[in-house]
Amino acid sequence: MDTLEISIYGHWSPEHLEPLCRQLETAKLARQASNSAGAGKINFPEGDEAIVLPNGFKRGCHHKYVFDWQGWQVGIVERANLDQNYPSISVKVGSVPLMRFGHVKLWQDLCSLLSSLGFVLSHTVVARLDVCVDLVGYSVVDEAWKAHEEQRIICKSRRFNPIGNASFKPGVPDDYETYYRGNRKTLIVRFYDKLKECKNDPLKYTILETNRWGCRPDKAMRVEFEVRNATLSKLGFLPDKSVNSVFARIGDIATWLHSKWFRIVEHFDRSNRNHAHAVVSPFWREVQESFDSWAVNDDSIPLAAPVEAGPRDFLLMLKQSDGYLMNIAATCGASRQEVLQALLELRSDEEWEQAVAARRAKQAAMGLTVDDPSAKLFQVLRGAA
Repeated sequence: MDTLEISIYGHWSPEHLEPLCRQLETAKLARQASNSAGAGKINFPEGDEAIVLPNGFKRGCHHKYVFDWQGWQVGIVERANLDQNYPSISVKVGSVPLMRFGHVKLWQDLCSLLSSLGFVLSHTVVARLDVCVDLVGYSVVDEAWKAHEEQRIICKSRRFNPIGNASFKPGVPDDYETYYRGNRKTLIVRFYDKLKECKNDPLKYTILETNRWGCRPDKAMRVEFEVRNATLSKLGFLPDKSVNSVFARIGDIATWLHSKWFRIVEHFDRSNRNHAHAVVSPFWREVQESFDSWAVNDDSIPLAAPVEAGPRDFLLMLKQSDGYLMNIAATCGASRQEVLQALLELRSDEEWEQAVAARRAKQAAMGLTVDDPSAKLFQVLRGAA
């Protein structure tokens, strides 16, 4: 992947959000006063360090606080309650962290951070997903632009745009650096010279040389699909646009992009509107195989599926549950024992055991480690005492 943007919905407990906002506000003002990254540095409870940016941003609603953490840019809305129409948090991560750590690990680490800060995740929506492959020995002019001139491109979008040092004219200019096809608001494919793009970024060049190219190439091109929320909504094989659904079907998404939405083929008869049997070019076959090598596996399910179940810290979960029970007691005028008794009467022991067993089976299917819950719970209680 090259870019990933996610809208996160959920709620905060006031005792967690208020001190966090005070900490972020102090760092934000310090950053505005000095315009130095060091002035915006903060430390979270788990010891992780983040850099607070001087300004927020608007994405659906105003995200007052924004900070950089382990490659993620995290925008927080100053609102404790869940709003089904607007996200509580919006996040974005770019190509370097994605190449180094992978999208699944990055997402799991972010969920752990938000959990430690007292955020309870309700659901997610993927706002943008860029999937890409890097190919050595190819150029944009030799592949994309020649295919365009020779009318060997089959695409569900007719929009295209060159970026280079010349205005578009018949023939293939030798100084075009990129080729775009599609609509930026929904879905585009772009071909661009990756060597030129990273020539002034030694870290990115080193990662590409090690993880993608395997050498120091004379020519290197990236083929990249930028998929927006509106396109994900129209993919019938996606049950929803959540992180779990998108990650689980990333192989199907990649296949649809390189085999259904866009192809470079050998010469074919354009007067025949049925292009299903057009033979893809050797270059595009390599692109398809490169996508399939990382995006597609036997069942299109990542080995370690991301978790969207809120906090995984048992003590924090108990404290949050205690807060809910106190709210019930305060509203109903009930004692603690009355509330606990009502809780026990919601399910029989047998119903409780069946529900717990079902949840543990679901966690195991998602690739999570399932330890003995009683042992962990008693460890937590002994530690709290």
